[in-house]
Amino acid sequence: QRGLALCARHGLTSVHNMDNWNNAIGVFAALEDLGEMTVRVYVPYNVEPETPIESIGEAAALKRQYQGEYVRAGAVKVFMDGVLESYTALMVDDYADQPGNRGGALHTAERFNAVAAEADRLGLQIAVHACGDGAVQRALDGYAYAQRVNGRRDSRHRVEHIEVIYPADIPRFAKLGVIAS
Repeated sequence: QRGLALCARHGLTSVHNMDNWNNAIGVFAALEDLGEMTVRVYVPYNVEPETPIESIGEAAALKRQYQGEYVRAGAVKVFMDGVLESYTALMVDDYADQPGNRGGALHTAERFNAVAAEADRLGLQIAVHACGDGAVQRALDGYAYAQRVNGRRDSRHRVEHIEVIYPADIPRFAKLGVIAS
């Protein structure tokens, strides 16, 4: 409630709450039912490395359940990598000061392709945390795969953060219709 008041005080009318930990969407929906929501909130379903592909259907169920004036669902959130500061962002080339280290990914390319194809098939928006250029590339590759499998639609999939990008990947955002967030 303090957060809602802070948003209202600063003129924020809509936010994306990038996690649904502890059933945050249920809390927001309860506040909406009480007439206490003052900001629209869009909440994704978290797809963890251990989330079974068939469980992505739960995100589609949330989308059907939460389409209120203030509380909406309709997306999945995926963490592809870590961050540059801890050398956990997935890079195309080795870190300059750590030869042999390219960071790491939480999802293999094959796994992410399957996640992207299923979420896209279900009509969900996908938002991928990708700090390193290798993670950005893997996310774009997954979105391209989903388009090949499902056909192109106005999906508005997103890549979040993009702290480093491989130059050849910049035009792929427009080509694929992906939002650089």
